[in-house]
Amino acid sequence: MNVTTDNLGYKEYGDIDWESMRWDYENSKIGMKKLGAKYGTYPMQISREAKKRKWIKYDPIKIALDSYKSKLAVVNPNGILNTVAVRKIQEIVEVLGDNYSPVDEPLVVMYAKNYQRYLRLESIVDVEGEVAISPKTGATYLSPTFVALQGVISNMSKLGDKLGLSIAARSRIGMSLTPEEKTKSLFDLVVEISQDNDVDV
Repeated sequence: MNVTTDNLGYKEYGDIDWESMRWDYENSKIGMKKLGAKYGTYPMQISREAKKRKWIKYDPIKIALDSYKSKLAVVNPNGILNTVAVRKIQEIVEVLGDNYSPVDEPLVVMYAKNYQRYLRLESIVDVEGEVAISPKTGATYLSPTFVALQGVISNMSKLGDKLGLSIAARSRIGMSLTPEEKTKSLFDLVVEISQDNDVDV
């Protein structure tokens, strides 16, 4: 087959293998300049064709998240996790990195579910307050919602510690710390106080 090129060495439009180029565009990290050199055209023409043909540029982060979302459908069959909880799962998996294992999935899901509850209960306590008044005696007592909130916070601290979400926990299991992480966070202090005093926080 004769391939026609112009004086810059670019192929004529009809001689360019657009389908093969699409595969490279959508499935590899190759840059536009190298892609153009490979298929005999210039980057601007590739950009125009990609837009016209609705190609989706290769994005390793999006691919990883899409892959994880497809796995998440298995643990979230009835939509028990809201958008915030799903985002929290993604953040935890990213933080754990190579230290994450599929066997950790139940703990991760439980943490996300508790985080979901924490936000809901916290919003109620913010409106109603921590103390309730008995309609019969007028006596004050801790609001049941506030008590439930403390239980959720305690669960999050324990689950987070098991997963290595606190700096102290990451140090204990041998995960590397960044210079910023070497300063303990409030989350670490809450976990340590809870463990040292053997109380729920």
